[in-house]
Amino acid sequence: MSMRIKVNVADLPKPPYTMPNYRYPKPVQYPEDAVIVRVDAKPKLTEPTKDWLGRNRKDLWTDEMRKKAWNMIVEGRSVAEVAEAVGRGEMATYQELCSIRREKGSDIAIKPRKIVYTPEVDAVIIRMHNSNRSYMEISKATGRTKWAIKARVNYLRKHGLIAKDNRKDR
Repeated sequence: MSMRIKVNVADLPKPPYTMPNYRYPKPVQYPEDAVIVRVDAKPKLTEPTKDWLGRNRKDLWTDEMRKKAWNMIVEGRSVAEVAEAVGRGEMATYQELCSIRREKGSDIAIKPRKIVYTPEVDAVIIRMHNSNRSYMEISKATGRTKWAIKARVNYLRKHGLIAKDNRKDR
């Protein structure tokens, strides 16, 4: 008859580390007919996951909000638009949409925030750039960051809409 021995995972010997005076632990002697069963040190939680305020995560999103968010994604809206419509943050909305997609087994792409440059904004950027305005002045006029304006100017320059200039600082 074999014995069942429960062994805590935390008590098992660790792999040797590259330390100068590392001593290997002595092997544990078990009876020959013993069956070793691994037991995790941490019990698995059966209660629902909670957010940082202690609320159940499923309680944060109602069924109507989930349906509305999913329908907007199916229509092709961005996560930022969906987040604004349901009144949640972008990251929380993105995570909830990913879990909905997993539940449904769908392959619909969830688009991150979409930065759209309209022809009017491009015209303002081109006009101000050609009149030797700095990137900061253009960014204040358009409501974008300096780095976004730099990237857009480079894009417009690459496609031939802005002439290449030799000035390094703007």
